[in-house]
Amino acid sequence: MTFQMSRRDLLRAGVGTAVAMNAFAGAAAFAQSVPVRSVPKDYKEDLFYREDWLGEPWRKPETAVLIHGNDESSIEWYAWVPRMAQEYRLIRPDLPGLGHSKIPPGFEYSLASLATFVTQAMDRAGVESAHIIGAKTGASVAMRLAADHPRRTRSLVVAGAPVLPGLEGHD
Repeated sequence: MTFQMSRRDLLRAGVGTAVAMNAFAGAAAFAQSVPVRSVPKDYKEDLFYREDWLGEPWRKPETAVLIHGNDESSIEWYAWVPRMAQEYRLIRPDLPGLGHSKIPPGFEYSLASLATFVTQAMDRAGVESAHIIGAKTGASVAMRLAADHPRRTRSLVVAGAPVLPGLEGHD
């Protein structure tokens, strides 16, 4: 017996239902419905990003760029991908020296340089403008990107951004 279900319906059904269906539909049918991409452990590139889109292949979605925090990588956003990638094309760059991105020669660690690095990832992915989302230190990078490159920023979402001393409680 063959059972077919879209990825969207599978996500709505929940993991327990998917596991139960897997027992009846066969492991091969289930495995083919969920895209899996791995990166070799020794892989290093000057600029690395992950791209996710789980919606209908004929749709042209808006793009969201997810910027991770310090001592993290693009993997940090993994729990957001199943839901967000149904509506948005996600671009998740690894910041320099973190994850799979090398530190470019002469790279200066500053918010401006990190924001420019993210725009280079956008360029490589063919993205003119996107919803910019940053968490923790990535939120500071996202704010700088929005300030330095307003035409590339459709909207800005920050979570857990560092607070400058003396600004607590001020509007």
